[in-house]
Amino acid sequence: MHSKSILLVTSLGCVLTLAGCGSTSSSSGASSVSPSSSSSSVAPSSSSSSAAKPVIANGIFNYNGKLSTDQTAEAISVLEGWGMDNHLTGLPVCDSGGLVIKGSRVTFPSTKYIANYGFGAGHGTIAATSPMDATQEPVSAWQLYFHQWSSDGGTTMNDNNDDGSASTDLRGNVASTYYNTKMNDAKDGYVWYPELASAEPIPLKEKGGAADTSLTSSRFYRFKVHFGGNYKYSTLSKTYSSYNGREIALEDYITPVKATLDNKWYRKGDMAKQFEGVEAYNAAVADGKGQQDWSTVGFQANAAEGSIDVAFANPKSVFNAKYAISDSLYSPYPKSWLDAVTPAKAFLIGDSTTDFYANVDNIISTGVYVPEYWESGKSVVFKKNDLFFDAADYHYAGIKIETISGDGASTTAMKKFLAGSLDYTGIPSAYIETYVNDPRTLHTLGSSVENLQVDSCTAEEWEKYYGPSGSVYPHAAGYTGYTVKPILSNDTFLDGLYFAFNRQEFADKEGTNPAQAYLSDAYMVDPEKGIAYRSTDAAKKNVAERSPDTIGYNVELAAQLFKKAADEEIAAGHYKAGDTITLTSEWRTVGEMNISAPYFKKWIETAWNTANTGLKLVFNYTNPSTDYRVAYYDMLQGQCDFMFGSINGSALDPLGFMDTLCTDGRDLTLSRGADTSVADENIVFDGKYWSYDALWSATQGGIIVEDGCESVAAWGRLNDTKTDYDVAFDATSHVLTLNYNYMVSDSLSDFAIKELYIDMTDGLTGGGVYDYEGYYTEEGGKIDLGTNGTYDDAVADVNGAEIAVDGKGKLTVTLDLSNYIADSRYNTVSATGDEAKDPKQVWFRLKYTANAAGSKVGGTIGYSNDYGAAAFFKGYPAA
Repeated sequence: MHSKSILLVTSLGCVLTLAGCGSTSSSSGASSVSPSSSSSSVAPSSSSSSAAKPVIANGIFNYNGKLSTDQTAEAISVLEGWGMDNHLTGLPVCDSGGLVIKGSRVTFPSTKYIANYGFGAGHGTIAATSPMDATQEPVSAWQLYFHQWSSDGGTTMNDNNDDGSASTDLRGNVASTYYNTKMNDAKDGYVWYPELASAEPIPLKEKGGAADTSLTSSRFYRFKVHFGGNYKYSTLSKTYSSYNGREIALEDYITPVKATLDNKWYRKGDMAKQFEGVEAYNAAVADGKGQQDWSTVGFQANAAEGSIDVAFANPKSVFNAKYAISDSLYSPYPKSWLDAVTPAKAFLIGDSTTDFYANVDNIISTGVYVPEYWESGKSVVFKKNDLFFDAADYHYAGIKIETISGDGASTTAMKKFLAGSLDYTGIPSAYIETYVNDPRTLHTLGSSVENLQVDSCTAEEWEKYYGPSGSVYPHAAGYTGYTVKPILSNDTFLDGLYFAFNRQEFADKEGTNPAQAYLSDAYMVDPEKGIAYRSTDAAKKNVAERSPDTIGYNVELAAQLFKKAADEEIAAGHYKAGDTITLTSEWRTVGEMNISAPYFKKWIETAWNTANTGLKLVFNYTNPSTDYRVAYYDMLQGQCDFMFGSINGSALDPLGFMDTLCTDGRDLTLSRGADTSVADENIVFDGKYWSYDALWSATQGGIIVEDGCESVAAWGRLNDTKTDYDVAFDATSHVLTLNYNYMVSDSLSDFAIKELYIDMTDGLTGGGVYDYEGYYTEEGGKIDLGTNGTYDDAVADVNGAEIAVDGKGKLTVTLDLSNYIADSRYNTVSATGDEAKDPKQVWFRLKYTANAAGSKVGGTIGYSNDYGAAAFFKGYPAA
């Protein structure tokens, strides 16, 4: 699974992919945004080398699939470096790996950790002569199962509707994917192979068109898939037992994607970024129009080819197409099964408190295992799926995941391991000295870097992101749950924090791997050749000026920066001599907090106290909830100073992953402050300087850039004056005419109006007297008028509307409202009050698409003749 998710703290005992930092974890402003003006000693790391002075980016750009390995590394480095300079990455400490220990009865294919693969634990073996005894595992049928643990047993395996990592990890046990990986023969790396797919991705010339294997990049791909024969579902459900052994059908591959969109599940946004047509489909569902025409979505079953034909939103190389589709989000299941279980309960734990075997009723498997037992908060057990088409390649009889949570969870797990009731666990700090040289001890590399995330917003930036009209997470007017700290928007202070962290001390005592930058060693700049981003010269630039010899630790420099920051803040009037500054960090679990937080308190306060700043600094820490996600949500929603954690995912697509630093909320973003939409001369790539958002978008596909910033194909009234319009209504004939001229960017092709939504109400009651709505689609070719979201020919005056577009900037809509004025279904006043029924307020949204350098672009233009009606456009910003 490579969709981005927040990381839970489990144990290194999990053969799962997500992990926290340290032995408690597991598996798997007032200051300028320009670093050169922050007075810190950290040199800007985000500009690429260029002899000529860079010019501001303007025009249409598309770097997708066109960059060499070195150029890709450079683009990642520019984005990562600027993010570090502006502290949008948080403050890195360690990666999510560390020391683990496995039981002697277990054999892994390798004892050397392979990045993005592991030890091959999933293909491990347990000798049939080495079952646990009854004290170690009371259930005799489970004594040869592989035993591991997690701090979050989860309540769902529906990762399509969840943002956490527990559901992802659990689903991985029961879901096969289009492509998978296995260890190579030399046991020093891994290879990709088709799993549900029956062949490599086939690039197409056009949507649903002919294959063209000469293409190295395309938006259109054909994925031949397996169905029927040995490809079957498995379930131990008593209620839905008829699906056990049912053959996978081609149409089943469509179900998970369509269900995600139709039910507005969490991952609908990820799919909108991935596939053509999903954004418009989601918008129509959100507007209450119900299920839409699936033919508009770029994810289609092709019966003639035995394939799923995909139209991606942006071009992809053959490998990236394979990587994008190889996610448990797309693992098939039958529509009839989903209807029977119901979308609300699909893959959800049952509610029995006595029969825990019945709690797996709502789950169907295409993977290596099938769930057989689920006791909330205690354990989830998987039995080997003998119907799995590749069952012979997997050797465990089953897996048991015990839930161990709360303070001291890692110590409890270690004791259970030593007692023989766990096969694998991370080594807590208290045990490291004893077991560091034990022959059973192994060393893992982390999939992500754990950071002390920071809210570095000024008061103005916080209001922009989180105020009543916030672009990320609006809070109610008068919200008092959080107060912005001026010192946290001071880049000099935050640089001081970076140098105050003794990462090596933490690594030695807690068994972790120290880290200095945002991306971990797991991220591959060239996954096909196995080239890690951190090994490139471009990546090394980002730590070259950050004391790499001491892994970023320089307490003397930290004290100097703290003194300078304090002087700046006092001079600015934010503090006065003798004040106490109290900063608070949030932690995911009590156990993690008790082990890790004291290090940070010692490092920060010690360096500050040697700086003689005239101010007192107190670093506090708290665990806000037993639910690890609460700390993440507080950070995501601008409700805390610091939070310890990270975002995980997309290790083989680090450029794609870098949208986690975009401050507009387009993806999971923890640390927020400097505005990534603003062009900055320190963000230099290809001889040009950009905004962070614009450069990132240009690496993903076609984008229009104006003065270094993301721009759009067309402009409307709400965001500039590059347009003219007039609305006229004839009160006698009841004909409304809308003429709208909009600007279209040069160099575009295939500009098309896809949808037009128009809403007209009386000006007195906002629709209390009447409310007319019209909806036009490219496919329908006409406007159907209705009311309150009803667009049905049965109630629409088909002949009452005409629409004309010229594709380059002129739209004319003529609406004859005579029938509606006289129809009691749409009016609550008498026929003699016709004038009162005339439209006084008119709004519309126009959705368009165009082609920019081979990529589809699109947006929305909005118009209102009543500025007070601006709230109508919430969620539909003028493009």
